[in-house]
Amino acid sequence: MKHEEMKLDPEREVSRISEFIRSELRMSGLSNIVVGLSGGVDSALTVCLCARAVGSTHVFSFLLPYRTSGPETRVHGRAVAEVAGISCEEIEITPAVDALHAMLSTEDRIRRGNVMARVRMIVLYDRSAAHKALVAGTGNRTEALLGYTTLHGDSACGFAPIAHLYKCQVRQLAAHLGVREFFPGHLLDGGVARAFAGVLRAGDCNGQRKQRGQCREEELGSSRGVNCRAHSLSRQRL
Repeated sequence: MKHEEMKLDPEREVSRISEFIRSELRMSGLSNIVVGLSGGVDSALTVCLCARAVGSTHVFSFLLPYRTSGPETRVHGRAVAEVAGISCEEIEITPAVDALHAMLSTEDRIRRGNVMARVRMIVLYDRSAAHKALVAGTGNRTEALLGYTTLHGDSACGFAPIAHLYKCQVRQLAAHLGVREFFPGHLLDGGVARAFAGVLRAGDCNGQRKQRGQCREEELGSSRGVNCRAHSLSRQRL
């Protein structure tokens, strides 16, 4: 796979995704969007695209930490919401997750992670009903092709604005939608801007679906290797 094959025309892609978001909202008959913020680049980009497409007052974000979630997930998530000018509600999922773990006697790490992902989606769909909103998925194409997703968990959504993008393309768009280009200047001072810039660089070591300190590249392999494998799988399916 040549590196050029993965390059996007950022402005054209942002315009295309923005129109897709508006179209999905129109067809749903709803007026708002709900997004779960993990503190990682995928959810940060999704929030940016949604706010750009329909306006920040129509986007509601949620932090859904578990007791082992790293503190940086809250910092990064709130920074994204503040800079984007969208609301952000934090709902601790530990009581619900622990109750299910106890009921199911779940000790396996993957099964426990799947429970967490599905509890988060229960919360998002409940909040979507309250806000008359469509749930935006934050998954990308690399994860989907490699099976790095939870059915009826993070893969459950009303629409998925970045599902067609490989991880490296997610980072391309995230870099293109830099804070100073995308958001009002008065929101760019101090730690918020620095924290948001860190989100766009840091990738998805979000400490939520996985054990604290892990990230997708560590579990699946190097970023370039992961994208090559996903691209190869995509070609084989054509």
